[in-house]
Amino acid sequence: MKAALAVAQVGFGLLAILGILLQTPKATGLGGTIGGGGDMGGGYRRRRGLELSAHADRLRGQLTHADRILTGTLEAVEDAGSKFSHSFWRPVQKASALVQGIKVGLDLLRSRRRRRNSDDPREQQEEELFI
Repeated sequence: MKAALAVAQVGFGLLAILGILLQTPKATGLGGTIGGGGDMGGGYRRRRGLELSAHADRLRGQLTHADRILTGTLEAVEDAGSKFSHSFWRPVQKASALVQGIKVGLDLLRSRRRRRNSDDPREQQEEELFI
């Protein structure tokens, strides 16, 4: 009984090994699974290359996604800045222009009053100094 059990264990072991070796999709037969294969490195090296390219593709996709997010954020900030500029700075510029206009108007009125109140001899003295 023990002998039959030992033979059965060895038989199932060999069948399991053959099943594993035959299931390798990238290898070319038994030699490809062990490390040989058609092109340098067999199926395992090609699988690592595929995994590496898959990771590189994922990384590229993530970087593209991050770029889109950053671009959208910068566009939103730029849009908010232009809205702030239009809503805040334009009224400030108009108010500044109004204040400047009032200042010029007041200076004009002051200069007219000075001309009316000024004495002729004083103006003549100033003109003589310039001659």
